[in-house]
Formats: sequence, C-alpha cells, structure tokens
Amino acid sequence: MDLIWPLSLSIPLAEMNPTFMKKLVIDDKLIAKNMSLNPEGAIFRPDIQIRFNYADQQLTAMGISESDLSVKYYNTLKNNWEALPIFEREYNWQTIS
Repeated sequence: MDLIWPLSLSIPLAEMNPTFMKKLVIDDKLIAKNMSLNPEGAIFRPDIQIRFNYADQQLTAMGISESDLSVKYYNTLKNNWEALPIFEREYNWQTIS
C-alpha cells in the first residue's frame, strides 16, 4: 500500500514486545517510547522523516552522550534490531531525525 501526501499520520505509542526487548544487545539502552507506524506494510512516498526529541536529563540518566544516539527498528523477518541512517543530528535543538 503506497501512501501519498498530503497525509495526516498518527504515531501511537505501543507496548514494547518482551521478545524484542530481549534482543537488545548489551550496549543498547532504550531511552524513547516505542512507536508503531500503521498501517503495517505501508510504503511512504515520498519517504517520511521522523524527528526524535531528547533531553539532557535522559542522556545523563542513561550514561550516554548525544553522539551515542541512534534510531533502530526491530526487523521481524531477521529477528533482530537494525539501525536506520541518521539524516540530521541537531545538537542545539536536541533532536535526531
């Protein structure tokens, strides 16, 4: 299913699947909410960009730096977490997208 703009997209918070949590590697730390993009299997044309905000307090609490942040998704076909490319890292606004 291709989704064409303009489109209003709702990204609901989702419960983290315990199986997915077990697959985090020892160095991975989850500092954000789990989200689910629906409908499942949707292809976004043009590609969408999602911006994640964070706060210094989150990083300090987890013992990580801004440069350590990454965005990953759980690939259910390969049964593991895979990193997505970072399009933009904005330290002044504390966002990655």
